[in-house]
Amino acid sequence: MRELNIGGSKVPAIGLGTWHMGDSASTRADEIKALQEGIHAGARVIDTAEMYGNGRSESLVAKPLRIYNEMIYSSSTKFYPQTPLLPEWNTVWIPA
Repeated sequence: MRELNIGGSKVPAIGLGTWHMGDSASTRADEIKALQEGIHAGARVIDTAEMYGNGRSESLVAKPLRIYNEMIYSSSTKFYPQTPLLPEWNTVWIPA
């Protein structure tokens, strides 16, 4: 599998987008399952944003990551205009 260098670490070039995840409580279990299946398939990059589901997408992503012992790279690349951007938000590694 092709790899990418992100933040000095090599990760598989397969990722998951989370737009619309967290929008509805009725789809939460399916969304968590989709994230888990993507991780099992090799995805290590998860793209999320605070504006996806008004922050619920990021909370949703945290749930399946808790069971993994490996590093998953989560990228929040889109912020509301009123959110102050901090330099330390450039790269965040979330230990599972």
